[in-house]
Amino acid sequence: MNLRTRVEFDEKLIEYDHESGLRVQVVPKPGFYKKFAIFAVRFGSVDSEFVAPMDNHVTKVPDGVAHFLEHKLFEQEDGNMLDKFVSLGASPNAATSFNWTYYYFTCTDRFEECFGNLLYFVLNPYITEESVEKEKGIISQEINMYLDAPDFIVSMELLRLMYHNNPIRNDIAGSVESISKITADILLKCHETFYHPSNMVVTVVGDVDPKEIQDVVDRHIPKTGREGDIKRIEKEEPLALKGTESILTMDVSLPLFNIGFKDDPVKLFGSERVRREIAGSILKEMMFGKVSTFYETLYNEGVISNDFYADYETGANYALFSLGGESQKPQRVREYLEQYIEEISKNGFDKKYFEMVKNALSGRVLRRFNSPESMGRMFASSYLIGVDAFDYFTAYGTINLDESYHIFEEVFLKPMAVSIVNPK
Repeated sequence: MNLRTRVEFDEKLIEYDHESGLRVQVVPKPGFYKKFAIFAVRFGSVDSEFVAPMDNHVTKVPDGVAHFLEHKLFEQEDGNMLDKFVSLGASPNAATSFNWTYYYFTCTDRFEECFGNLLYFVLNPYITEESVEKEKGIISQEINMYLDAPDFIVSMELLRLMYHNNPIRNDIAGSVESISKITADILLKCHETFYHPSNMVVTVVGDVDPKEIQDVVDRHIPKTGREGDIKRIEKEEPLALKGTESILTMDVSLPLFNIGFKDDPVKLFGSERVRREIAGSILKEMMFGKVSTFYETLYNEGVISNDFYADYETGANYALFSLGGESQKPQRVREYLEQYIEEISKNGFDKKYFEMVKNALSGRVLRRFNSPESMGRMFASSYLIGVDAFDYFTAYGTINLDESYHIFEEVFLKPMAVSIVNPK
């Protein structure tokens, strides 16, 4: 076992690769009251076609399998794991994204027992056809609830405008039709394929003893690795938008809008990915933050309110800028955005403004060190996408205005997609 220790920004990271291939990360926080553990797997809603290790054929599964499996793992033969964590005084949860699924808990006492429970239930599914059929009804209700949520619909319509084939255009939970095709055998096949420790990471943050963490891992994780890698089948995705406008009507008091610009995910690997994510985040904040000309102009006109948001989101096979919120005049937002982009292309950005925004974002990232939950998620997700979490902190000092402006030229001088939900 090759134990590695790094110290950056007065923070210590102890990590090693277990015999099974599991990456184990421990961030000791002496004196912290809360302890946090996250167990994450590189398996998300986009992983619907794959070749499992030792297989010679493609397996295709229905949309929503990753989310369905997340629900099912909490059910064990002797009861629901959520209840067990709560009885130990812990606060547990889980979530599925496009690219990964994670299970976690926060506690103050009885950490070792909670940690053992986390490792056990995630790797030991108890799945029967009867329980799968019961779960279909529960998840169908969840799906239908989201279909009645205007903010969900306006964002999903945007993704369907932006992407031709990429599975992120589909709901993470799937559809009522797709989950009706899920069986116990499909769930167990996905668990066997993806939930192997070699495709996972566990991260612990808090006032813990790294040796005790190692002991718990050794008790609960089989020491056997496996040969071969998972081959994920990705559909070819054009850089061009699939569509440019969607206008729907729903029960809303004010129109909702969501505007998107497509970025090229091919550029996002390793340290280059970190730099692009940071440069893109700075660009997003410069263009659409609360002190930007865009926000102040439209807010003072009464066109947008303080629920306005903007985001630069990246994943293993996608990257995009989006902005949205409520507006009495969504077309005015679009018209001003076109004018705003044209002005930036002519005049560029002020360097002092860039440095101010960069410093503010850098401070925001550094404050994540004060939250075990934020640190745990950041270190786990960084490992799963193949980047060094500390790079997010160190790279801020070397990012320059040219990098952000280069992204502006590549992304914002191309057509935008506009999704609007109007009141009935």
